[in-house]
Amino acid sequence: MAFVRPRLRGVLHELAFPVSLFGGGWAILHAPAGTARAATAVYAATLSACLGVSALYHRGRWSARARAWLRRLDHATIFLLIAGTFTPIATIALSGWLSTATLAVVWGGALLGSLLTTLWTNAPVAVEVGPYLAVGGFGVVLLPRLVANLGLVGVGLLALGGAVYVAGAFIYAFQRPNPWPRTFGFHEIFHTLVLAAALLQWIAITQWVLPTAV
Repeated sequence: MAFVRPRLRGVLHELAFPVSLFGGGWAILHAPAGTARAATAVYAATLSACLGVSALYHRGRWSARARAWLRRLDHATIFLLIAGTFTPIATIALSGWLSTATLAVVWGGALLGSLLTTLWTNAPVAVEVGPYLAVGGFGVVLLPRLVANLGLVGVGLLALGGAVYVAGAFIYAFQRPNPWPRTFGFHEIFHTLVLAAALLQWIAITQWVLPTAV
């Protein structure tokens, strides 16, 4: 049976992309000058790139070749967003060797994951989703230090955002629930959860992480 793209496929990310530009710009302007602002700019750029590429890939009518390359780019930008979100957290809320090690692990993992998704385009779902969870899950190791530096509410928002991302990943992997396949299916639920998680972590970064910058 031929694939029928749901009518709302990619619409949420298409609408969210300009909002991310505004939100990212706001965060950059309110970050202290120097390293904190540079780290925030990396985060903002990866957030907008992830949503923008997703909208481009899912909304456009592409040739098979172009669609294959956009799919690779779409999946790669998810890794970049994970690492980009860690960047202001590691740079501002952590220090010393732990900050450096965190940046090395998440960016190294993101680059390896991007390479994997680019080269292995027909990977099983577990192989496709697993690396995202592994890179993002590194944050669990940092929880004690982050709670000490940011407090329970800030870390709670970051952790809740991470949990929502994980829920979305499982829905994507199992393709359930799939309520209205021709309009709003499992993939649209996944995109909704991505936006909810991104918003939670944007609030945490702008309201709890950036104010701790010195």
